[in-house]
Amino acid sequence: MYDDEGNLLWGDKLARKIEKRLTTSRVLTFEVFNDWLPTDNCSVSVDDKAKDKWGVPVGVINLNSHPHDLEVGEHLAKKAVEVLEEMGAS
Repeated sequence: MYDDEGNLLWGDKLARKIEKRLTTSRVLTFEVFNDWLPTDNCSVSVDDKAKDKWGVPVGVINLNSHPHDLEVGEHLAKKAVEVLEEMGAS
């Protein structure tokens, strides 16, 4: 945990921030994932030019969804909204 200036918190300051977050926050992180079927347009390769901060070539991921993937994703998203609404989310 960090303060507003990006400094690492420790000791009493850290304890106060953790207590505040656990007792006053009403935030829920919620993600829904579904698998993707392979298609001819899905691939992983290495970029010829781009490199990370260590000089290592970065990966390139190409995704192209199968129509079934989109159907499954829509279904899962609708179910996720139902779950969140049932929990009282707005």
